[in-house]
Amino acid sequence: DVASYIAENYLAFLDGSKPLTEWDSYVAGLKAIGEGAFMGASSLESIDLSKTQIDVIPEYAFAGASALKEVKLPATLTGIGNYAFRDAGIESIEITTSITDIGYGAFENSGLKTLTIAQDHPMTNLGEASDVITPISWQMLPAASGDYNLFAGTTQLETVTIPNTVTSIEKNTFKNSGIQTLMMSDPTADSSLN
Repeated sequence: DVASYIAENYLAFLDGSKPLTEWDSYVAGLKAIGEGAFMGASSLESIDLSKTQIDVIPEYAFAGASALKEVKLPATLTGIGNYAFRDAGIESIEITTSITDIGYGAFENSGLKTLTIAQDHPMTNLGEASDVITPISWQMLPAASGDYNLFAGTTQLETVTIPNTVTSIEKNTFKNSGIQTLMMSDPTADSSLN
């Protein structure tokens, strides 16, 4: 089965002794990956999960995967766990309407250059306590104390596109990031904030 194959060959994929093209042929039946499954996988450059049935990228799944530039996410994805891409090389991500939960520090200190949130996404609050945003409305709930730094330290971040439904961006969301352009994705108006 798929889970056994991946478990048995995990290290071979990480150290490059098995080509990732072989990985792609086995992932179609994949329904979950474990916490930290690819943490520190320094030779992993891209991964295509688009044909999987994964609904959550768990905590630390790709944390420290410094060479990881491209991740193709599945349409079934509803959540991204705490620190899932922290210190990873991922360069762009699109938050589709199916993604209703993003954990704290999910992209902290990553190589993120472009962040796009689907124009029709119903979120109203982007920020520090995204791990406690209700899945139905993305309305902010009372947060625990502390800083959640969703995109903090993304020094290469250049462009962020968010839907016009967002009415607040919480403290430290883009702390120490390289953000250059913030665009609202209103299809009837061309507005951006630099």
